[in-house]
Amino acid sequence: MKKVSIFVLTIISTCTISCSSGLSGIYKPSSNSGLGEVIDQIEFVSSSKAKITSMGMSTEVTYELNGKELKFTTDQGNQILTIDANGCIDGGKMLGKFCK
Repeated sequence: MKKVSIFVLTIISTCTISCSSGLSGIYKPSSNSGLGEVIDQIEFVSSSKAKITSMGMSTEVTYELNGKELKFTTDQGNQILTIDANGCIDGGKMLGKFCK
């Protein structure tokens, strides 16, 4: 019984860590999306890295997700965006929205 309990706890711990590890997939600009016309897509490649493609060139950035707040960290500084009720990334009027 003890081995089964340890196994179940290991599975739950692994799922908790990997299932809540961040965003995934590709987000594209929604219509009328500010600089979304310049930024082609945002692709989340791991639990802490994203690839932003703009005008055919890609840049890797680090990100942190804290609740509905998404912080991108680059050599030029930090950019904080939000995740809206539909799961889209909202960068305000300047960046616009990006959705799956």
